[in-house]
Amino acid sequence: MAVFEELAKDGSRAVVLVEQHAEAALAFATRAILMANGTIVHEGPAADLSADKSLLHRHVGVGIAP
Repeated sequence: MAVFEELAKDGSRAVVLVEQHAEAALAFATRAILMANGTIVHEGPAADLSADKSLLHRHVGVGIAP
């Protein structure tokens, strides 16, 4: 993940990351889009998705450690 953090940190480029480990991806993301069965079920700040444990558990099937 360090490579993605480095690429994204100056804000001059977007990084599209498709990742099954939500905790790792949300740790450095500023925005998040969550799709389920081809439909967007969440779009917004990554911090909001990190905070919504119920949404993560329902669609990703795992929780994020506190």
